[in-house]
Amino acid sequence: MEMYEQWPLLEFSNIKDSILSKFSIDAGTSVAHLLVKELADGIDDPSTGSKISTEQDLEWIMQIINHAFSLPFSSKDYETIRGAIKIYLTWTSALTVDVHPSCPTSLRDHPDRYFRRILDAMRYVFTPREAVDNESGNRQAIEMRNILSALEGLSEHIIDEFKDEAWSKLILFLLEVNSQMLDDPKVFDDFYSPVASELIGTLLTCWITASLQEYIPSPAYWKTFTSLARKWVVHVPLIEHWGRKVLPLASIMLQKSYNTPHWGPSVEDEKLLRLIPLNSETKVPKELSETWFRTFHLLGTPSKILATDSANSEHLSLSFFLSVLVHVRLIDIIYGDTEVSMNFQESEEVHQLWQDACKELQDEWSKSYHHTNHRLSNLSNQSIPHSASMENTPMAQHQQQQQQNSGASSVGRKNALIIPGNRQIIRGSTRNNPFSIHKEPASAPVIIDESQPPPFCEPARPKLGQFVYHYLKTNQFRKLKRSFQPLNGVSTNIVLDVFLYFLGDAAQASSLLQYSIRHHHQQGHEGK
Repeated sequence: MEMYEQWPLLEFSNIKDSILSKFSIDAGTSVAHLLVKELADGIDDPSTGSKISTEQDLEWIMQIINHAFSLPFSSKDYETIRGAIKIYLTWTSALTVDVHPSCPTSLRDHPDRYFRRILDAMRYVFTPREAVDNESGNRQAIEMRNILSALEGLSEHIIDEFKDEAWSKLILFLLEVNSQMLDDPKVFDDFYSPVASELIGTLLTCWITASLQEYIPSPAYWKTFTSLARKWVVHVPLIEHWGRKVLPLASIMLQKSYNTPHWGPSVEDEKLLRLIPLNSETKVPKELSETWFRTFHLLGTPSKILATDSANSEHLSLSFFLSVLVHVRLIDIIYGDTEVSMNFQESEEVHQLWQDACKELQDEWSKSYHHTNHRLSNLSNQSIPHSASMENTPMAQHQQQQQQNSGASSVGRKNALIIPGNRQIIRGSTRNNPFSIHKEPASAPVIIDESQPPPFCEPARPKLGQFVYHYLKTNQFRKLKRSFQPLNGVSTNIVLDVFLYFLGDAAQASSLLQYSIRHHHQQGHEGK
């Protein structure tokens, strides 16, 4: 943060409520339902054009569309929210050459001005919410991904006249929505979350693109991003996406420095390669070196990750582990290793293993239930005392499950996870919503429908040790491999220039650790 000392932090504005929020919920919802549906249907029929002719009409319409974003992601209101998102994303085409016919005239005349207001309104979609049903979280996740994907695609087609203003508003919007979702570590409480990964990935991709094209307005943006990123290190996807940007940028710089595309691993990021062609004669463009340097220092030293104030120490430990690996791989790239992996897909792979295990276990659970139910129906036709037959019914078995400490002894439990670790079985009732904050409902009598299987109990989420095991298993230690030796060798000064202050930080941490150990031993001897 020292490099931005003279610059202020950006201040995020509060999300503004629509004028319809002043009326009753039924009135506001009804107006939004009717009007948004008609406008969204008109987008699918370009021949109708736009029904909004004046700026006053547009102001009124936008107030109604904005209100739709505040509705809950229930099955009743979902289509209205989807329609509102569809309208606004379509209207952003006014920033491109291919303007959609449904765009109002006033918006076509000043698309940059209205783009800021559209982004501010869609921030409502990126607010943590309580689940209203089992699918509300999934609906919200889908719409968040739709917005992020559409905006990232839009950024590649903005015409030159609006690029400066549009890019500054886009990266500010991405900072704001990431802050809304990531500032509270309880929103995403797993090592890997697809939604968190999508948020961070879009932010970093657009940020690097804006920086390389010099569309970031001032260092105040970098200072704000750095300040936020150092709070978000508890989210493992941040470290992974950061590594996916830092390493390719470093590889491109070295390839240009040595004037050969064979130095280090091949870069597969097509977007980066379009922005920085390797076959150009320019050695290392200024914007490339500055972007890499600022991105590399985004998170600070790995030791600062462990010093972050967070209740989730396991996530911080994994983030520290991954950040150290990024530095190790960076050194390998500097020395020309051609087989360095820059993917950082391990947490996603572990998450996929867990999902596959859940699906397999759920299938076994369902088959076992129906098999048992079939046997019970056959036995019920025989002369069995009522008291004995009741002991084996699914209802009785379910009641016995509830009394066990582990929650359930499911079929196939030994295969709950394919990687070593804890195989404790836990209930998944609060996992249907991938990021909403849940309040536990009041306890109520459980009524079991014997025509349906009892609630499935998912395997425990992957632990820190399981992730590290998977990483070490898929990334075996090996000798450095490079295509050729540079004429003057690799200068040690290059490595020291990059990592010297990291080494100093590590030495300081080591001395503090040794002092702590000696002090502990001294106290132990005095106690004796």
